[in-house]
Amino acid sequence: MTKTNLVLLTGLPAAGKSTVAQRLVRENGFAILSTDDLRQSLFQQTYEELAKDGKRKDEVVRKIIDYSKLQILAAGCDLVIDSTAPTEKFRRRMLELPKDLEQTIKKTILYVSAGEFVRNSRHISRGGSGVALETIQGFWKEPRDGFCGASLYSIYNNSDSDIGKLYRDVTDFYEWLKG
Repeated sequence: MTKTNLVLLTGLPAAGKSTVAQRLVRENGFAILSTDDLRQSLFQQTYEELAKDGKRKDEVVRKIIDYSKLQILAAGCDLVIDSTAPTEKFRRRMLELPKDLEQTIKKTILYVSAGEFVRNSRHISRGGSGVALETIQGFWKEPRDGFCGASLYSIYNNSDSDIGKLYRDVTDFYEWLKG
């Protein structure tokens, strides 16, 4: 029996997660839930702006993902969740499924990383202040294989000049996922 894929992207800000997610959507037909896109469309705020407002709005985003994730997976659609997912508590929430659905889903944590200089350069070029980077790095927890029954796959994205390498890495990931 072919299992439906639930892929949770994780990585520090500006590591290339959204680029990877968009590639999975365009090339491989995944549905996508993005914490950044939901924050922006619901509240017209970035993570940095939302962090100043407190946690209530961020909880709304998480509840939408909780509900939508179940609907998408129950329909048999592959899903990528595009999120920094900095802590095990957050990752657990994103990976938890009801027992009846759990048996039909292949869970993967896709860790996208890049060097500090590359991340900082990208973040600043997007108008970031560095506050979000410092805040998240303060409570960041490295992902681990087998967490919540998920396999771990890593992509190292350390060059804006070689987007082709990143695309090949995503293609390799998809082939690994199918095999």
